[in-house]
Amino acid sequence: MTDLARMLWDARRLGYTVDADACELPRTKEEAYAVQDAVAELSGLPRAGYKVGSTSQEAQRLLGTDEPGAGVLLGPYVHAGPAKVALVPANMPAVEGEFAFQLARDLPPRAFAYTLGEVAGAIGSLAGAIEVVGTRFSGGLSGKGRLLTIADCGVNVALVTGAWAAWSGQDIRSQQVALTINGGCEGVRNRQPRSRQSTQCAALAGQSPVRQGRGPQGRRHRFHGYMHRS
Repeated sequence: MTDLARMLWDARRLGYTVDADACELPRTKEEAYAVQDAVAELSGLPRAGYKVGSTSQEAQRLLGTDEPGAGVLLGPYVHAGPAKVALVPANMPAVEGEFAFQLARDLPPRAFAYTLGEVAGAIGSLAGAIEVVGTRFSGGLSGKGRLLTIADCGVNVALVTGAWAAWSGQDIRSQQVALTINGGCEGVRNRQPRSRQSTQCAALAGQSPVRQGRGPQGRRHRFHGYMHRS
């Protein structure tokens, strides 16, 4: 799987895509995460954090999966807003409005899962954020499935965070998010997740494709009490 990791990293840094049909692909989640770890190691870049993706049924239908997955965030691709992000059209990029969290204390690896209360108790701050997603595999995001999405670092292109606010257990389940592009409103989403756990990593405003031929696009996601733009 090292060859696949090298191809994915080269595609990311040089701006092209990889033909999955011509590659040896991961067959299990363990192999897929091993590819992701190898991409991070080959990059030589610091790990700035992690994302949890495909938490909504909408995203799972698009990718062709029935479960979430995690992806490493590499330092140079994480920005404080406002920010300009270079995009590769072949990645078919899109933007998602999200919440980002910073932990106030570590949650060390252990043999059994952390409870929701333990995770919430470790959070120090949160911010409205925009994630740019796109795949280094040819053909766009549709139907890529869980394993290819994991191997491709959770299809993260970049993350741009807004102002950080202290975490005090805020209820963000009914958070309304408005997306504007170059000042024009593209849509409003009011997400009502099934549980608080799902909101902590959900893409709150769905995916908005970055359209070619429109020139520089200033995108802003506005949250109740938060404002963030990229």
